[in-house]
Amino acid sequence: MASQGYNNPSSATNANTGQPWTDISLVTAPDGRYATNSFSTSVSSQRIKVSGFGFNLPSDATVTGMELIIRAKEGTGDPVAFSEVQITLRSGVQTSSRHNDYGELATVDTDYVFGGPGDLWGETSVSVTDVNNSTFGARIRMTVNGSVGGNTASVDWIGLRVYYVTPGTTVKHVTGAVKANPGRSRFVRLSEVF
Repeated sequence: MASQGYNNPSSATNANTGQPWTDISLVTAPDGRYATNSFSTSVSSQRIKVSGFGFNLPSDATVTGMELIIRAKEGTGDPVAFSEVQITLRSGVQTSSRHNDYGELATVDTDYVFGGPGDLWGETSVSVTDVNNSTFGARIRMTVNGSVGGNTASVDWIGLRVYYVTPGTTVKHVTGAVKANPGRSRFVRLSEVF
């Protein structure tokens, strides 16, 4: 199995309703500079919409999984958590699966990883055309819950990795003895594509 990424997005914008992010363009690189959102009590953020990841998968590839990494933290106050994490496919269409696999954010920079090598995020298939398109990306929303008085969320970076296989992928041959009948061994060669 091969992969490309983590790639950085070239575009980051606020989308839809909710509390907007400040300095949202700063999520495009892991450089210790942050897009921030100062939440009031029990409020959701606008979605961070990222795209332009610059993938260049071979035309004969089969996409097997997609993995999103978000480097983020919260301040001191009400708990902040991911409420929606989705991959954006062709022309802005969202994947059918929304990940929110973590609870409250940590108060130090933490890498939150969503998806993986075998995760197509609820889709039956994802095409190379989808992945190589400039609209391919992700959108993320966070929510603060509580009554202390709100909190601040900070996002340093959002990266995306794509896993795939191609025809004629390297074949590993293993030779061993298998006893098919008592007192008799037969040598066979097993092939594994990886």
